[in-house]
Order: sequence, then C-alpha cells, then structure tokens
Amino acid sequence: MRDLRHLLYLLVATLVAPACHAPQNALQPVVRAERGQLLRFGPLQVLVLRGSGYQMGLQHGRLLPSAKQVIAESLAWTERRGLSRAQLRVMFDQLAPHIPLRYREEMRGLADGCGAPLDDVELLHAMPSKFHCSGAAVARSMSRDGKLYHARSLDYPLDIGTTTRIQNHAVVLVRVPDDGIANAVPSWAGFLGAVTGLNDAGISIGEMGAESDDESLRGMPMIFMVREALRRANRLAAAVDVFRRGPRTAGFNFIVGSGDERQAVALEVTRSHLFVSGFGDPAEDRPPHKPLRDAVRRTNHFVGAQTAATHDATTDPVHGRSLARYQRITTFLEAHRGSHDADSLIRLMRGYPPKHACLHQAVMCSTDRVLWVANAVDNRDNPTAGAQNQTFYRVDLRALVAGRASTVETRTAH
Repeated sequence: MRDLRHLLYLLVATLVAPACHAPQNALQPVVRAERGQLLRFGPLQVLVLRGSGYQMGLQHGRLLPSAKQVIAESLAWTERRGLSRAQLRVMFDQLAPHIPLRYREEMRGLADGCGAPLDDVELLHAMPSKFHCSGAAVARSMSRDGKLYHARSLDYPLDIGTTTRIQNHAVVLVRVPDDGIANAVPSWAGFLGAVTGLNDAGISIGEMGAESDDESLRGMPMIFMVREALRRANRLAAAVDVFRRGPRTAGFNFIVGSGDERQAVALEVTRSHLFVSGFGDPAEDRPPHKPLRDAVRRTNHFVGAQTAATHDATTDPVHGRSLARYQRITTFLEAHRGSHDADSLIRLMRGYPPKHACLHQAVMCSTDRVLWVANAVDNRDNPTAGAQNQTFYRVDLRALVAGRASTVETRTAH
C-alpha cells in the first residue's frame, strides 16, 4: 500500500508540474516534490534538493522511491560478504554521536519519503568501503587555460544488488541547503554520503581509500566529512580544516581543490595523523614518488612518512597496483603539461583497463563550477560496464542552483 501511494504521488506531481520550454540538449524536468525536482537527459538523472536536512531527505525519497530497494539490496550484498546487520549496528552506534544532526535528520527524511525502515537507512551509511580509487588535480601551468581541473574515479564493485544494480539508479544529487553552500555529488538513490563532489564556491573533493592500522569508529564517517566540507567551505584552507578537526576514523586519501584559488592539495589522513601536500611540495620527494609543479595526485597508498608508517603490512599497497596507477597518472600528467583540460582528464580516466570496475568517474572544473560525470551500466552480460567505457555528461552546477535551463554536453567513448 505504501508503494502504491508513492506511485500515485509521483503521477499527480508529474501531471501538475509546470510546462518547460528547455532546449532539447538540456536537462528536462520529470517530477517535483515540495521544493525538490528530478531532471533527466537520456540516462543522466539529476535530483535538485532544497531546504533543511529533513526536507532534502524527504524530497529524495519521494522523487526516487527506488531508494528503498537500493538500500535493501545493498545491505543484502554486504551480508553475503560476511558483514552482518548486527555488526553494522555496532559500527553505526559508535559513529552516530559524531554524525552532525542535519545528516541524521536527512536519513529520517529519506526513510519517510521512500518507505524504507530508518534502521536500514542508518546501517547503509555505516558501510562505506575502501576500494581502489584514483584522483588528480591540475591548474596554472599544468592546464591549458590556468583553471583547476580535478579528476576522480570511484572503483567500487559493479555487482552490488541482486534484481538490480546500484549503478542502474545513479543520480547527481544537487543540494541547496538552507544552512550552507550548494553542491553537487555523483551518487545513487538512497545514499546520502559523498565521496566525490563540487560546491558553488569552487571547492572540489575526491576520496580514495588507504589501508592503515591507525583507526577508530569513534569519529565522523568519511562520507559525511566530505559533505561537511562541501557544505561549509569557500576557501581551500576552510575545507582542509574540516578534515583537520575531525574526529577522523581511518586511513583515507583526498584530493581537495579550490577553483578560485587555482590550487589543490593531497590530504592523507588516519585516526591520529594528517599530512597535507600541495603543488610541487618537496615533502613528496620520497622515491619512487616525486612532486609535480601545479599538480597533485593520489591512489591507494600514503606518500607522507608519518602516514605511510601506519600502513597495514598485510596489504603492502606501495609495491602493488596502487603504485603502478600512481606512476601511470604521473606519466600522463607530465606528458601533456600545459594542455590539460576536461577532455584530457577524461582521456586519463578512460585509460583504466576496459574490464576494471569503476562505479562512476567525474572530471570537475572547479573554477567554472561544472562537472562531467560517467556512470557504470548494468554489468550482467556486459564485461565492459565500467564508467570508463561510458558517456560523460556535463552538468552545470550554477545553472541548476539558479533554476535555469541546464544544457548538457556529452563526451562519448571511442
């Protein structure tokens, strides 16, 4: 009965939505709920949410009722891999005191909006995993026009779900909060955290996991720390300060950029340590690593001496695929110095092996407040379903925040 009410709600909302005269190459409105709106262009979905945490969660759930199924199937996937609901509950209960109230309220709104049990919503947000991801940012002499460009690949598995896959529910979430800075986050229905994002002040962030034995669950989950930096920061130092103050939980790498300052840093964090490295920083001169003028990059191992000392010795990431990807990015950035732009970083992202698991990839021009996003497709009977093989769509954050028609450019795979 609850699902039937959702369908009727969406039907009525669609019928009463105002006519739109957006050009054919623009995002087209599909349905509204309160102050929120769902837009589409081909397979690209963009959900614009406005208001308080609870209101944005409610809009999310009502406009994307498939969130209920995505949440349930994601938890079932986790249980099949040995992480039980009871274990997730223990994890969430330790994390919960450090999750800002606005995000707890957003969870409650999502549950009310899509009909998922609040317990399921909470458990989903206790399980962000560390997989192989990569990121890089370039500006000034490294880019074609001096602007800041920031690339990030989310290398999550493509088999999450049973009757569906979470990539079938991919969406760019554009939030316009009452108490912060508007931002855009590539995500999927039912997931409120952020691992990639750009805000309307030109701050861009991408996360990459890094194994460390210096960890604790008594801190703010990384996925909400990224949300806080995007909501609050209008300068690079302010974004870094969110991670500095924490409290942090475990080992992660981040690339954080500021389009207006045309500067970016790599952050390496553990529970107790934070290492900040900017463009050309001599602290990165730890062979086989080296600093690059007007560029930073990271994969899944630490470069800083103090953070590297906390690596879990059983994973030995420095001598594995993480270092190989770090070196490949370095070679690409150096080979095209002075000519980097969105297209060149899309080529970098497409350099992943065709069968590698990439859930989404994004290239952000933080200076212009635009991002290009590619999402994986259903991997059943498709060996090249990863985002690196799919079309990139350009999303204009400023146009969406202002409620203007947002035209979409595409970069198709060759």
